[in-house]
Amino acid sequence: MFGGSSGVDIAKPRVGRIEPYGDIEKLNIEKEMVGLYITGHPLNQFNFEMEHLTNATISRLTELEKLRGREVKIGGIISDVQHRTSKKGNPFGQFTLEDFNDNYTFYLFSQDYLKFKPMLEKGWFLYLTGNVQNRWNSEELEFKITNIEHLSEIRDKMTKGLELKIRLNEVNAMIVDEVERIAEANPGKCLLKMSLMGVYEDRAINLDMLSRKYTIDPTDDFMKELKEIEALNYRVLLNK
Repeated sequence: MFGGSSGVDIAKPRVGRIEPYGDIEKLNIEKEMVGLYITGHPLNQFNFEMEHLTNATISRLTELEKLRGREVKIGGIISDVQHRTSKKGNPFGQFTLEDFNDNYTFYLFSQDYLKFKPMLEKGWFLYLTGNVQNRWNSEELEFKITNIEHLSEIRDKMTKGLELKIRLNEVNAMIVDEVERIAEANPGKCLLKMSLMGVYEDRAINLDMLSRKYTIDPTDDFMKELKEIEALNYRVLLNK
């Protein structure tokens, strides 16, 4: 029954080619294994959006009284989603949004849930706009979501341009050449504005100049190189 070899060569199974994990997948594995991100954070790829296009962190949502009457814009990654049904049979959803330092669980009911349900996927990066107001027939405050967008889409939508600020006594040909080089390497639709600050005859002056030669795309590479010019500060100009 278990005799000698039949003389037939049996091919060894081949291991298929496995694509290496991407950065986000590696971070997700870290989070699942040890409960936190170790080598980085998935939101690092949206540093520009989180720094310049939001006006509150998630931790601020624990202080709703201070945000009353303001339009609040926050960003983050969904770490948990649940689609549920109330005792009356009405569908509703809850999701937890996480930024660099905190997380918050939001609830969506009725038409809001139906409207934003397609955006509720674990691991998606979202940009939330909302207002702090009183709950229905209550003095208790709530953060009322008015819009949800993909975090990856708002830079192009919201950024009007960049204003570069520098003191008159620090302007030199090297800085001007470097700014022009970066601008030429990152052409786009956004305005480039230069603001010169200084003192002339004991009077403070501020000279604003809009570049007619360059319009730029504030890519991550552009912003990284800009930050390396120590004499420059900058401000992101937003579309209204």
